[in-house]
Amino acid sequence: MRPLAGIQILDLTTILSGPFCTHQLLLLGAEVIKVEKPGRGDASRYLGGVSEMNEIGLGGFFTAINAGKKSVTLDLKNKRDRQAFLELTRKSDVLVENFRPGVMGKLGLGFNQLKKHNQSLIYCSISGFGQSGPMSGLGAYDQVIQGISGLMHMTGFPDEKPCRVGFPVADIIAGLTAAMAIAATLSEPREKNACFIDISMLEAMLSAMCWPAFNALNTEVELKRVGNDNSASSPSGAFRTQDGLINIAINSQAEFERLCHVLQHPEWIDRPEYSSASRRIENRQELSKHIESILSMKKCTYWIAKFQRSKIVASEILTLKDVFDLDQIKSREFVVRSQGLHVAGGPISLPGPGFRFNGDAPAFGLTAPKLGQHTSAVLAGIHPDEHVSQC
Repeated sequence: MRPLAGIQILDLTTILSGPFCTHQLLLLGAEVIKVEKPGRGDASRYLGGVSEMNEIGLGGFFTAINAGKKSVTLDLKNKRDRQAFLELTRKSDVLVENFRPGVMGKLGLGFNQLKKHNQSLIYCSISGFGQSGPMSGLGAYDQVIQGISGLMHMTGFPDEKPCRVGFPVADIIAGLTAAMAIAATLSEPREKNACFIDISMLEAMLSAMCWPAFNALNTEVELKRVGNDNSASSPSGAFRTQDGLINIAINSQAEFERLCHVLQHPEWIDRPEYSSASRRIENRQELSKHIESILSMKKCTYWIAKFQRSKIVASEILTLKDVFDLDQIKSREFVVRSQGLHVAGGPISLPGPGFRFNGDAPAFGLTAPKLGQHTSAVLAGIHPDEHVSQC
């Protein structure tokens, strides 16, 4: 299934939030034309863990979320290139950009200007704080949004500095929010009904932090840093076994009672300090010490097998490399391999999509475009006798 087949998207975004948004739409079947500035294009082309890919402008950061897109180089300050861009806009269904608010307007390419050329255009702007308000003109990266949203304040250990989440979660959430809004808008009749979608990274994060945000709005409860523990339940977190750490998540009284039986301490069930979720949270340090003293006697795999038999949710704490070695991931053929781009003699591998239609993962182009690779082909017929900026 390709529910967005036939939809053309102009992608003027860079780095992560916008490209991740258009990557999701590509997975749904849309054609994505990435419009880049001549010269170096998207800065993420030169970021990644494989130096030879960075050097040719196909760094892993870029390739992971731009594979299958078409790259067109246009200088939007150049009169003839702007005309070509306007022609592309007329033929497109969606435009996505993540410049600071006002930048596209100053170029004469804001929503109010472009909807005159395409009365059905869906125009999506992703910015740190949205298109209005006293902070709207400020720049924002993922790190800043994690900090100002309250996420960092609740992440980390009590006696240490706040920590950022280990990957750019604010960018990803903003990108997913934008993709969802665009896909929903595409489901409506579009004729002469242009739509402007305003995505605020900060607001997308606050929306995603739904129940902590509810507490902040309606109670005096403020989430504090509790490390690997769960602020809403106990025992929950990372516990030491004989040969490493194990993640355990207990979210109900029944699960706690089953844990007590597996650990051969059923008497804990009736202890007043462990009698309810709130009491266990109050006494979590003592309870965790008791649990770890038992877990440390056996290896991690031993405990995982016992917990799974008793329907207690637990797992190892893996590295990303370990995850891709799991039989679960291999059996679902999640990893896809490109035959068009090789590194150190072998094809590159990419993470697959996070959804399936009728059991099948959507197919997508597995090679990221070189800068300006599709300029001539995409612009053919628009103004064939005039110069267009090349990479």
